[in-house]
Amino acid sequence: MSGLRGQTVAGVLMGAGRLAWRTTPNGRPRGVFCGIGVCHDCLLTVNGLADVRACQRQAADGDVISTKDPA
Repeated sequence: MSGLRGQTVAGVLMGAGRLAWRTTPNGRPRGVFCGIGVCHDCLLTVNGLADVRACQRQAADGDVISTKDPA
């Protein structure tokens, strides 16, 4: 995926049409909710580091992003 310089991981994902990238234990989709790092709904793994807030992390060339669930 590609994005703009300074864009967050969440911004890149949403720009590519991906609005959810994990699910709750009861199967409800989650992506960005608050957008300011408070709610933890946008957690994913970046370059092997788990529980990264996608709304707070700036995307970088070569980032490897993985999700907890296929959403």
